[in-house]
Amino acid sequence: MAIRLAQLGFKPACVESRGSLGGTCLNVGCIPSKNLLNLSENFHKAKNFSNLGIETGQLKLNIEKMMKNKEKGSYCFD
Repeated sequence: MAIRLAQLGFKPACVESRGSLGGTCLNVGCIPSKNLLNLSENFHKAKNFSNLGIETGQLKLNIEKMMKNKEKGSYCFD
């Protein structure tokens, strides 16, 4: 709604009672879970690069970094 109000020339303000803006989907729901799925899919693709003639060396998962990245919610979904 805030976006539409801004498009109409209003200056809306968002007030959130929790510590972060965005609601469930952005903070703990669909966006973080899709972020983690995307990271996992990229790892799976990288594991199979050698089948395409691309050699990457030893591939490792760093779960702690993946989870921090998921929590940041700043990953791009290309």
